[in-house]
Amino acid sequence: MYLCGKLLTQIIIVMKKVLYCIIMCICCICISCQSSEQIMIDAVNQVNSSCPIEISKLSTITKVEFVNNEVIFYITYDESEDSFQDYTYQDLKRLESNPKFVKDVMKDIFRQPTVKAAFKDMTLKVAEEINLNLKAVVKGNSSNLELVCKMSWTDVLLVNK
Repeated sequence: MYLCGKLLTQIIIVMKKVLYCIIMCICCICISCQSSEQIMIDAVNQVNSSCPIEISKLSTITKVEFVNNEVIFYITYDESEDSFQDYTYQDLKRLESNPKFVKDVMKDIFRQPTVKAAFKDMTLKVAEEINLNLKAVVKGNSSNLELVCKMSWTDVLLVNK
């Protein structure tokens, strides 16, 4: 009986240690995700504090949001440019699914010095921890037509090499 009680005591001690290790691992994961998310929130706030930000002669970042692990850039496009007038509504909506257009939009965003500086600490590891995706909502300044471009952070890193 004495051996059985001693064995039971040893098992309880081992189980307590295992449970403690599991709890510590969960805490570390939660803290890591929170800090990764905080890096993203800080980057978004830094960009927002500088808005509006001119990307080119025709486009401006007006606002940035971080919602459900997605960074959303709101961009206004000046439709007064003659070349823009040549497109029909269907032509413009097709651009959303054109990989070259999406890449060009993301390149333009991340070439902008303010955006580039704000996101410099966003590594692939951090982005993967929060499953980060990016979206650009490009809106015409007179027609209010919206084009939505989406890309993962991994793809953005590849595009901007």
